[in-house]
Amino acid sequence: MDARQKNATHMQASLVQRQIRIFVPAILDNSCWVETVLGRVVKPVTEKFSPVWFWFSRYEEGRDGSNSDCDISKIPDSFRSPEYLYRSVRFRYCIPASMEREFENAVWSSIEDSGFKASHFLNYPYIEDLASPRFLAEPRTQERERRRAGLHVSFLDATSKLFLDALTGPDDEGLYHVEQNAKAFANSSFTAVRHLLCNMTEAPTPIFVDEAGNILPHPSGEIQIVVPRKK
Repeated sequence: MDARQKNATHMQASLVQRQIRIFVPAILDNSCWVETVLGRVVKPVTEKFSPVWFWFSRYEEGRDGSNSDCDISKIPDSFRSPEYLYRSVRFRYCIPASMEREFENAVWSSIEDSGFKASHFLNYPYIEDLASPRFLAEPRTQERERRRAGLHVSFLDATSKLFLDALTGPDDEGLYHVEQNAKAFANSSFTAVRHLLCNMTEAPTPIFVDEAGNILPHPSGEIQIVVPRKK
């Protein structure tokens, strides 16, 4: 191992990868609850502490699904919808170990001050997650797993920062929203980003239909828009 490799190993050893699952009360506006979590918690702490990387993902699940990576018994019943669903944001990040306590204290305070709930912080095995079989084909060597996980987390970090940059707010009710772009399809600036991803990679866009050809909800919750073909 040369000096550069030793230095890189030392730097990695001084970093920690962590995560927390943030739940919102059932009464919070369903149209902007993710944006509000990001605007009240994620954006201020990441701007203050500048983590090495971070990313987020949204969930609307029942008790069993929501109990992953958290202790759902610590989330009040008032956070459960009439359909018995919980809404949550997984916030994952990489920070220097020396910053862990201060950073997580700031995250926890922001969660509590915003009226949200979480059960606890825990470690995030990002290589195991982002170099799993659905992200990486064979041969699955340790070197390829590390490289692919690093590339994926860089992509997710950039996407998260793009989304935060598109936030507007808070409004008079303390809520955040994503910018509306009248020049973009569906008023979303991110449709152009999606187009470029699909253009560059030829990743297919699946549409799920029943036997009669009726469009079904996406199993992963992705938004689908039916656009009538113009004559």
